[in-house]
Amino acid sequence: MQILDRTQLAQIDFSDLEQLQALFWQTFQAKAAGRAVNAQEIDMVPESIEKGAFYSLPGYLLDRGVVGLKWTTHVPTAKGPFTEPLILLNDIQTGKPLAVIDGLRIGGLRTALVTSLAIRRILAGSPQQLLICGSGFQAAQHLATLRAALPQAQFVVWDRTPEHAQRLAAKFDHRVTVSLNLADAVANADVVIGATSASTPYLKYDWFHSGQLYVHIGLHDMAPADVAKFQWLVCDDYRAGQLTSQQSLFVAYRQGAIAAERVRLLETLVTPLRVPGPVMFDQFGLQMFDFVLAEYALSQVEKGVSFGHGIARN
Repeated sequence: MQILDRTQLAQIDFSDLEQLQALFWQTFQAKAAGRAVNAQEIDMVPESIEKGAFYSLPGYLLDRGVVGLKWTTHVPTAKGPFTEPLILLNDIQTGKPLAVIDGLRIGGLRTALVTSLAIRRILAGSPQQLLICGSGFQAAQHLATLRAALPQAQFVVWDRTPEHAQRLAAKFDHRVTVSLNLADAVANADVVIGATSASTPYLKYDWFHSGQLYVHIGLHDMAPADVAKFQWLVCDDYRAGQLTSQQSLFVAYRQGAIAAERVRLLETLVTPLRVPGPVMFDQFGLQMFDFVLAEYALSQVEKGVSFGHGIARN
């Protein structure tokens, strides 16, 4: 059994975005066919969700022959990551444990790759300007991945603390700038990504216009009432979050503001959406894609070609 810690994961080469996105799309198709499955998450909130929560997320990939468990913590801290995930992989035929893998980098890359895939599947053209709200781990991973995936695009970073946005932008080149006016930044963007751990909403539906894509990956970047105003809603999975997720989309569902019939799954989009009004893509975050990347990392180690440079950050 392999054990891959955070230091080792940092050296895995995940730079072949076309191959990884192809793997992700194959997994979405397997999900539609019932061959890639996420079991219902089990959440534990010992005191209050504001102070921390712990999640157990099992699943399996029949076509890849693995079953997995993602164990993750969400605990606010003054320093260090907000989440500390671990991934356990087993052979689905024998039950033999294959690996225990630190999941932090995998989780960040998985989220960014699904966002990239959603942009490609939902929008008719390639976006010219993307706004990333936030300056933390997810924002940085999205910048690194999307800059590589969209070499002609410009990126704008906004954060409630401008110094944090400036610090993040300084890690990249001239294609990444900072905005101090959120409403104007939203108006000028083709894609808006909510990538913060904000406890109170900061984005408003009324700022969006037709042709835009809003990608919701946080919990409270937009209020449930504003999310319910989107006529066009796409999700990586809708059932998985209905019972327990604190994401605004699922809160709106439990409040009766959104019917399940209004939400389309990403894997059902045969052609890009050409619709009036803005489109929202909600990324619940599916552990099956963590398992895809964990297996990919394991295969790199087994081939002895794991120590690449990854995605360039500048």
